[in-house]
Amino acid sequence: MNTKQLFTIGLLLVGVNANAQFTSFATSNSPVCTGSDILLSCQGSTSDTYSWTGPAGFSSNLQNPDIPNASFLDSGVYRVIKNGIDTYYTGEVFVYPSVSLNSVTASQTITAGNPVQLNAQGATYWIWTPSDKSLSNPFINNPVATPAATTTYKVVGMNTWGCRDSALVTITVNFPVSGTVLIPAAFTPNNDGLNDYFRVVNPNGFELQDFSVFNKWGQLIYHNSTDIRKGWDGTFNGIPQDIGVYNYRIVLEAPDGEKKIFNGNVTLIR
Repeated sequence: MNTKQLFTIGLLLVGVNANAQFTSFATSNSPVCTGSDILLSCQGSTSDTYSWTGPAGFSSNLQNPDIPNASFLDSGVYRVIKNGIDTYYTGEVFVYPSVSLNSVTASQTITAGNPVQLNAQGATYWIWTPSDKSLSNPFINNPVATPAATTTYKVVGMNTWGCRDSALVTITVNFPVSGTVLIPAAFTPNNDGLNDYFRVVNPNGFELQDFSVFNKWGQLIYHNSTDIRKGWDGTFNGIPQDIGVYNYRIVLEAPDGEKKIFNGNVTLIR
């Protein structure tokens, strides 16, 4: 969908009747872009009469007429006679070429960490947003994007006259989690360097949200919510715990927000 930029300027006031009272003015929203509406206006009241003439055979008796879907042929001078007085309110209306973006990169899915070449054609000046560090240069038509998460980029293209068009490109970032998360059924905290900790094996890109271990009375004896590489060493308040079965609850989160919850038990062996 085209987004047109409209600028408002007053029309030049030219009186051809020396006795006329210049109490009203005609205005337009010139310049406009092709496909926009030209809005004409004359100061006055609804009881006054108006006679507008202009390019391409335009005429109107409205106080504030408009010309929809303007083209280059609608450029030129518009005049209005108010209450039959031979006084002209004239001004130049300019209709400039519009912008229509093309060859815009299609929305797509990439793997986290991979770049994607964005592209758009059909304009002279460019701005891509969000213009953050994920873009190599937000002011060119073809920046390279390396989004850290799923991002919708908006590109606005503009020509020399300020006419503009925009488009959206969504880059979905996929965070693949390979393999299977492994949680041991037993561990042997005897300081021999082998299986001394109860912890998540093969986390595969998941982050730790909660890791809690409980004894048979339901007492929390280990908690970790920050480092998936760490685990329980079989102690509580520095005291080695008895051989036996302990319950756990582990919550993991993938980079895309997916969560996995594990509830089970582990056997402590010495």
